[in-house]
Amino acid sequence: MSADKLASFRVDSQLWEVFQGYAKENNVTATALLISYIKSVVNTGNVITYNPVVNTSSEVNNPSQSIQDIDKRIDDKIKMSIQNINILSIQDIDNRIAESLADGGIGEAIATSYAATMGQFNGLLEELQDLKKQFEELQSNPPATVPTVPSPQSPITNNQSSEKIDPLIVPNHQLPVTPEDVSKFLGIADILAGDQYWEDKLIESGINQKIVENVSYLSEKLNIKVSPKGYVIARFNLILDALGYGNKKQGQHTKPDGKKQDKYLAIKVTK
Repeated sequence: MSADKLASFRVDSQLWEVFQGYAKENNVTATALLISYIKSVVNTGNVITYNPVVNTSSEVNNPSQSIQDIDKRIDDKIKMSIQNINILSIQDIDNRIAESLADGGIGEAIATSYAATMGQFNGLLEELQDLKKQFEELQSNPPATVPTVPSPQSPITNNQSSEKIDPLIVPNHQLPVTPEDVSKFLGIADILAGDQYWEDKLIESGINQKIVENVSYLSEKLNIKVSPKGYVIARFNLILDALGYGNKKQGQHTKPDGKKQDKYLAIKVTK
């Protein structure tokens, strides 16, 4: 910005005093009011001019009438300057809003705020749904008292009481300890005896469901990592391997919808 210019001019002392009085009534200095008027002229092009009218009547010689006329003109001028200042302030705000909209500032701020708010809302909604689901599950399946499961060093025999078995881990109250027990527990004796198997057969017979519901216990007893996720065949073949069986592809099984699935055969591995 350029340096301020010191402007000096002569003005009637009585007129200046009256002007200072108007400035004081509007809580501004006379200098500030003059500068505001200059800015108003520059920004709006509205110029208030004084065109003296020659008056040959006796009113010219009436000092009281002259002062009243001056007072009115100054009052009108001040009102016009204040009005222009207000107009400029509002226009300046409008321009800033328009500029922000043009470069995307306001839109980006609103979008960011909205995205953050919706992210928090969705997170709370998901937590609420999870809590509701857990509550419904507890209502339908109240937790049973879990008895102490015997340590792995003390295998259970047929003479031990089934009351010590956790029904949540083993639904049929039969703890698989040996490969034969696992075979009976999962119901896969026919497969170990030579029956072919495929994915849909494991699912429809309930074998896969038993495995998924007891992954922790089977992992511990067979000393392997059984996961409830992943491919049905891969999970079953992992258990077969732990029981001392391999697997071999035996062609394909055709489903009712015409799609095909690989068939497998369990083969006892001699070690």
